[in-house]
Amino acid sequence: MTTRFAIVGDFNIHWDVPSDTNVKRFADLLESLNIIQHVHAPTHIDGHTIDLILTPSGNHAITSTKTTLLLFDHLGVEYLVDMEKPVVPRKTITYRKYKAINKPVFCSDIALSLPTAISSGKQTTELANHYNVVLTKLIEKHAPLQTCRIADRPLVPWCNKNVIKAKQIRRQCERKWRHTSLQVHRDLYKTQCAEVKRTIIKAKSDYYTSEIEQCGCDNRRLYRLLNGLLQRRKSHYLPVNNNIHELALRFSTFFSAKIETIRVAFHSHSTLASSSTRDHRPAPWVSRLELFPTATSDIHSLLIKSPTTSCVLDPLPTWLLKDDDILGARDRRFGVILVLLDMSAAFDTVNHEILLSRLEHRYGMAGSVLAWMRSYLTDRSQCVYLQGGASSKTGVACGVPQGSVLGPLLFSVAPIVKQRVQYSILLLVFRAQHRLAPPYITDLLVRRATRVLRSTTNNDFYVPPSRSRYGDRMFSVAGPRLWNSLPAEIKKTCCIVTFKTIENPPIPGCV
Repeated sequence: MTTRFAIVGDFNIHWDVPSDTNVKRFADLLESLNIIQHVHAPTHIDGHTIDLILTPSGNHAITSTKTTLLLFDHLGVEYLVDMEKPVVPRKTITYRKYKAINKPVFCSDIALSLPTAISSGKQTTELANHYNVVLTKLIEKHAPLQTCRIADRPLVPWCNKNVIKAKQIRRQCERKWRHTSLQVHRDLYKTQCAEVKRTIIKAKSDYYTSEIEQCGCDNRRLYRLLNGLLQRRKSHYLPVNNNIHELALRFSTFFSAKIETIRVAFHSHSTLASSSTRDHRPAPWVSRLELFPTATSDIHSLLIKSPTTSCVLDPLPTWLLKDDDILGARDRRFGVILVLLDMSAAFDTVNHEILLSRLEHRYGMAGSVLAWMRSYLTDRSQCVYLQGGASSKTGVACGVPQGSVLGPLLFSVAPIVKQRVQYSILLLVFRAQHRLAPPYITDLLVRRATRVLRSTTNNDFYVPPSRSRYGDRMFSVAGPRLWNSLPAEIKKTCCIVTFKTIENPPIPGCV
């Protein structure tokens, strides 16, 4: 064996009696495994050797052993271990001290740098580039990038004040006993050792019980907690590469190819293309929209309402541009409802021409407003940033910018959203019908009739009545209604792969 290890403990066999049957069997087992035993002096008050230390043969981790003070009915066994202290792993991090920025001086530098470009009559693109360059330089001046190495120690989240206090008392008792060597102080030390053990067990139990209860139905959080409990470190599995910039370029190429594949799948169905381009009915409230002057207060209001999320490519964190309104909202006890919809490359597959045509004919945008929207969407580029390396820029032929104020709004306006939402609902109904969905989803679907009717053979579901358009959006209403509108041959499909092929993306009744 090449692995260095030591097995210690009370084996409850009399090693000093070689003729004992159990000792013979155990000695033969150790010999077959090439393991040696180091303790040969009596370790029990009866004069037997029952506390053993086992190591691999040829591994000189244990250099010497001897018995010490009597602990209960056993003697203590001291041994020297020939091994180095484990080196604490260290990692390099980079950071900026944003909190240490002198905000008045920072604002003053911005005021001195930006107005020069604004008054020079530059175009919007030039102004945006100037904005990024100026802020990047100012951030480097006020909060330069710093690098340091820190110890990568495992976290002990369960440690609380009670554990720390109990350990402090144990250490005091140990010092007192070693200083006086009195039996009473030794008994106090033993009692406190047991108290520390109980305190740690209770702290761990309380912490992990609370964490598991807070996970609820969030399996991802539960697995993250389990990985931390088992000390599993997160690994970054990246393809083999010699240059991080080339790897970033490969990722960029992959993302572009993925988006193009999805777009080709959409446009392969004539129903989608025709329904997307012919929906030019103007909304009844639409009037022709034009640009209008804005005041400084309007811009300030938009900044205050913008989210504080930031990207690694941003010249400075968003929270430096606005006040912290989150704590204020929580203090006013405002409620927040978040609805998440997951679609594959959803923002990246929006067709620019279809979107601009819809904005013009459906929502009445014209003139400078439409030209501004076209300028906002076209001639964009993207790159992949990976572990300090960036790929070369590639053109963006479709999609709306994520992380922007207009991104979600334009995405919701795009006609493809409705078809993809309905397709996701139908796919969930299919899974529920074949017992592939969670029970709480399956229970929402009820067959249309209990007696034998034509609708029973068509695999139709009962559509419960709703009182408003909000009720129509419930899965228990929208799911059966969409499913019942499908052709009978599609509803009879049993294979989910076939269903996806047939149903993606045309849906009867889509506008």
